Amino acid sequence: MKGFLMKKIKKNGMLTVSEYMDLSLYHPQRGYYMRMQKKIGDKGDYITSSKISPVFAKMLVQYALSQWNKKDLDYRFCEIGSGDGTFAHQFLTQLKELSPEVYNKLTYYLIEKSPFHRTLIEKNVNFHSMVLLDDLKKINSFSGIVFSNEWLDALPVHVIEKKHGSLFEIMISVKEHQLIETSIPLTNKKIISFLEEYDLNLGNGQRIEIPLKMIESYRQLVHSIQNGTVITIDYGYLESEWKQPYLKKGSLRGYKDHRIQENYLASPGEMDLTSHIHFDVLKQLGEKNGFHSILLEDQRTFLENLGIYKELLNCTDMDPFSYERKWNRGIMQLMDGGGVSSRFKVLVQERIIRK
Repeated sequence: MKGFLMKKIKKNGMLTVSEYMDLSLYHPQRGYYMRMQKKIGDKGDYITSSKISPVFAKMLVQYALSQWNKKDLDYRFCEIGSGDGTFAHQFLTQLKELSPEVYNKLTYYLIEKSPFHRTLIEKNVNFHSMVLLDDLKKINSFSGIVFSNEWLDALPVHVIEKKHGSLFEIMISVKEHQLIETSIPLTNKKIISFLEEYDLNLGNGQRIEIPLKMIESYRQLVHSIQNGTVITIDYGYLESEWKQPYLKKGSLRGYKDHRIQENYLASPGEMDLTSHIHFDVLKQLGEKNGFHSILLEDQRTFLENLGIYKELLNCTDMDPFSYERKWNRGIMQLMDGGGVSSRFKVLVQERIIRK
């Protein structure tokens, strides 16, 4: 992949960071997500909440049931960025146990771009009727619940930086057979419009990701929903947070073998690339397109309010590998103060049209 990118740059000129990410992650043959290899779990490069504990899916089932009970929504559940189907399997298993009636009525949609992951989904979720799609564009006039967990953070971003009072866009070029960053004066009109619309002002030496693809994708999503609730879970920050010193150099990182790779240019096509999403921007975007924001809070608070600690099991068996101890350990790992749930945020937005 590195050789492919260098040839492309030498032939066509510099790439934006967004173009580099898009090719590194989604190139049909060489892209990280498109390759036929394991990416999620202990033997992959990163782990998700559903891999930590199936109680995560159970909490989402309870929340979804409350939405279906309170609101006039169709029994449809759409998961974007479904990965290997672990969450879908857990969600449907828990739903069948908690509400067989809803389970029998439900149509489960999965949107997953990776052909490797779609193959795994077909194996993991073959016990329930599902609609498996490879593109969000194939969803239209949807009524129901839309859910995503770590979808938006993997979308390509542009990167800008303020130096000596002026704004520059970070580009990717080649020097001495290596991929390197190059700064050029900011001229991209879409980025300039983004900064003006959301009133973002960088300090000197500050770098930030500009999520044009996220805006395009989320706008497309909300336009495709006729009547429904959107649950977005991801790691990201609010406007009050992105000026903190630890984010001064931006949040774009690579992940390989469960380790952070600060140099996102090191192994194109061989590692995950992610950045923290702008939750204020996402919230405003939904509201500008007719959605009401129901909540925006960290995942730990969200799960606690749903009663996750009530799921702890009484345990007298001293065997650390007993079902009860493994179940309880998963809950505590999920809710650990410095763990995934304290870093992730949950945004719920809805457009409800009473029938």
